[in-house]
Amino acid sequence: MVIGGAAGAVALAAVVFFIVRPDPELPGVERPPNLGRDHLVVGESVTYASATPTSGPHAPNSPGCGIMTTPLALELAVHALEHGVVVVWHSLDLAQPQLDELYALAREQTSHVIVSPNPGITEPIVATAWNRLARYDAPGDDLAEFIDVYRERGPEKLPCPL
Repeated sequence: MVIGGAAGAVALAAVVFFIVRPDPELPGVERPPNLGRDHLVVGESVTYASATPTSGPHAPNSPGCGIMTTPLALELAVHALEHGVVVVWHSLDLAQPQLDELYALAREQTSHVIVSPNPGITEPIVATAWNRLARYDAPGDDLAEFIDVYRERGPEKLPCPL
């Protein structure tokens, strides 16, 4: 009976671990403070402390996912982050070969990724997810890993196909 009880306790502990275990985190990824997830009233505006916000008040509507050729409004980007989208911002002067590589990386995904130019950043690439941020000199495996780890981890789970 003791063996059965011990096996049951181990099985229960394993189930609890897999249900409540924390999501993985990548080293070096910034964790800005959570500034909330309130929706703005139509016509209301917000000023963010960063050109790449990761939370905060945001537009009541959400953008579609995919590749943007014009800058995405920050209040729309924050709403997308709330839905688990990874927004990958790139500088306006990112070299064309790197931009092509970034677009190819985005096209490898099936959902929950937006790529957008951002005139407010000086880094080549800044990847954001809900309360997560990382900076990159170029697209590559580390950026792909950020997308894989943080995609679909926002507080709301809504579809955003590419």
